[in-house]
Amino acid sequence: IQEDIVLVPQTVVTSYVHDTAFCPGCQCQVIHPLEGELPFAPIGPNAKATALYLRHTLKVPYRKITETMGTLFGIDFVPASILGFEKRAGVNARPIHQDLIEKIRVANLVHADETHWREDGKNCWLWYAGNESLAVFRIDARRSSEAAKSLLGEKLDGLLVTDAYAAYNAIDCAGGRQSCLAHILRKSKDIGEELALIDEADAPSVRFCQSLSSLFKEACAAVVPKQMEARRKLVGRLRKKLGLICRKPLAFEKAETLRKRLIPTSREYPQLFAFIEHDGPPTNNHAERSLRPLVIFRKVCMGTRSATGSENISIFGSLTQTAALQGAKVIDMFRALFQSSPTHAQDVIFGSQTEPILSG
Repeated sequence: IQEDIVLVPQTVVTSYVHDTAFCPGCQCQVIHPLEGELPFAPIGPNAKATALYLRHTLKVPYRKITETMGTLFGIDFVPASILGFEKRAGVNARPIHQDLIEKIRVANLVHADETHWREDGKNCWLWYAGNESLAVFRIDARRSSEAAKSLLGEKLDGLLVTDAYAAYNAIDCAGGRQSCLAHILRKSKDIGEELALIDEADAPSVRFCQSLSSLFKEACAAVVPKQMEARRKLVGRLRKKLGLICRKPLAFEKAETLRKRLIPTSREYPQLFAFIEHDGPPTNNHAERSLRPLVIFRKVCMGTRSATGSENISIFGSLTQTAALQGAKVIDMFRALFQSSPTHAQDVIFGSQTEPILSG
């Protein structure tokens, strides 16, 4: 038994015939789309959905998409046509993107991170907020607290997990704030490796890095108790160990800087073990993994050329990744964006049992 594919299938050309009808109010001609039809469009929804799937899921450049469509499907159009596909799909996609932002602001858990982006040769930032069910991207020219609030809002209901970047301090986190312990572990490891290269390195600094790594590895591996009182005892025990590790100043400057981040008077201190108190994750690895596809895409395309291109990356990146997290077929989501209303496309992403789209 052998399976194979047809490399150049025949493109289907359909002629749609409509009765003539006019609006009794404005006297304009009215056309009711038939099944599978996009009115006044020479290219159908399946081809357009495939092109956007190649662009925003597989991260294929525009010119490669036209080559692929011509080679595999025998349908020809210019790369600029794909911009038109994005513009049309964006009409229905934009309200869903705004709805995802509203949903993430009331989620029980939110991971957030940002990475470098280029727009028309200028430095910008790609922001991410999401969890195991939702993903939202937004490209902003700023890497500031205002940019963080434009995505996350002034206040979050759930636990916010981030690195130690100060922009997130502007967010009022009702469910607590967790600083990524993986970042601290990497910082401690880097300092320890630097100390290993120094003859007669400061011994207390070396012990500090070793003890700190052991403590946070223990914290990451800890089983969070269900009872709140047991959680408080676990946090108290870990803080006591941390206090012993950080009790004395260190001679090595980088180790001392790290130590000052972890003492009770620092801003980051309450965020170190919040994951135990609020039953969340100790690291922000989820956000870094979620950003990875667009980071790879950035290396391929070198960023975007305009604000419209950045908006398309933000919107369709959010929808495709959310659809994948929800177990939906991304190609069906793109087809729904062309053929029907935002509500129907949202149903494809979340299933038929979905809440109405929240207003912007």
